[in-house]
Amino acid sequence: MPDHLIDTHVFIWALSAPGNLSEVARSIVEDPGSATFVSAISAYEIVLKHRLGKLGEAAGWINGMSRLIVESGFDPLPVTFEQAQTAASFTDAHRDPFDRMLAAQANNLGLILVSRDEKLDLFTDLRRW
Repeated sequence: MPDHLIDTHVFIWALSAPGNLSEVARSIVEDPGSATFVSAISAYEIVLKHRLGKLGEAAGWINGMSRLIVESGFDPLPVTFEQAQTAASFTDAHRDPFDRMLAAQANNLGLILVSRDEKLDLFTDLRRW
């Protein structure tokens, strides 16, 4: 199976509500035979949204996010300058900066992005569920 980058909501549901994941997403998250990455962008998005009062369930994750990612069986993915440049160069209408960065990372690294957001089809090979 190819390697994957999971969208922030897939990561959140894998930790807090795995029943919300589709069969496809669950099989990817649970597959020990391929790498499943969680981006530093997702950590940034989670902490920011928690601070703004939008992700109460993330309170226990804020400190030690990188440890949590590894302990949960995922691979942490840092952000590079090249990925930031790719995200900024997208000309399509998707305006969410977090999603643009995830799409850029998936594109630059040849990963399949796992998300339910069909707008990401504009940017990358997407395994939507």
